[in-house]
Amino acid sequence: MTFLKLYAIIIFMKDTRLTDYSVIYQNKVFNDSNGKLNGCFKTPNYTIVQVTDSFYLHNFRISPHKQECDVEITYVAYNQMDSFTDNVKDVVNQNDLYVSLRNDIHHLNSSTHCRFITVAFDFKNKSQFKPLLNDIIAKYRDPNNRQVKNCKIGDVFTKILNEVHDIDKEYTKFQLDALISTIVLTLLTAKTNEEDKLDEERENLVPRLLHYIDKHYLEIHNLQEVSNHFGYSYNYVYKLFKKHTNQTLQEYILNKKMKKAKYLLEEGETVVKISEILGYSSAYNFSRSFKAFYNMSPLTYRETIIKK
Repeated sequence: MTFLKLYAIIIFMKDTRLTDYSVIYQNKVFNDSNGKLNGCFKTPNYTIVQVTDSFYLHNFRISPHKQECDVEITYVAYNQMDSFTDNVKDVVNQNDLYVSLRNDIHHLNSSTHCRFITVAFDFKNKSQFKPLLNDIIAKYRDPNNRQVKNCKIGDVFTKILNEVHDIDKEYTKFQLDALISTIVLTLLTAKTNEEDKLDEERENLVPRLLHYIDKHYLEIHNLQEVSNHFGYSYNYVYKLFKKHTNQTLQEYILNKKMKKAKYLLEEGETVVKISEILGYSSAYNFSRSFKAFYNMSPLTYRETIIKK
């Protein structure tokens, strides 16, 4: 490195002061005093009212304010921050998105250094994507359900920053339009906190079903009882169980009962008593079920055991 380049860097560093926060880039077109637009980036489908790239060194706080646009998305590019909607707190980690909607009372803070990129926009009335706004509002209406985890679209926010730095470039408005549309579709297809929790609960449902049936199969009179116990529809439980075990709930319970029947026969229990224990209405029905399962009657099975 030449002496002149080194000298220039030193001078630059001398004139650069790091305070509690540093806004790297901001195009905020709302007037804070009256909430009206001062200017904006217009694309075929959207009016982009704010693009901000902010890096805070520590202890930053953006005070509560009312959202004046259709949608505001905050993407955490580094570290984490706390985001609030109507005083409901969410810890937003790196690579997560936070959604804020019109008329929200919204504020941010963090006790550590943090970088985040904010993009806020309105849907134009004639936008082909305008109907999707209602879907976004419906999905993110609950203040407890505003976060999208590990969305992996940070490059979209970076591209938006690059485009607005050179807003007069040819085709920029179409590029911005496509990038905002990508964010919109991501919001609609991504899993929110509640959906992640529901997926996790569903993943754990089959082991819970197996544990419950293993413990209560002698007391279960019909499969509707099982689905009711877990608060899901019969059809949902049926399909989920079969997908993960390659057998139906009924087949699994029957298998458990037939193994129990074998054990009781080997212990010398009568067919009548076994039918009662297993919940059959009669010894005949039990015997028919046993024969269909093992291709022999209970008495024939007992005889084979005695001969051994």
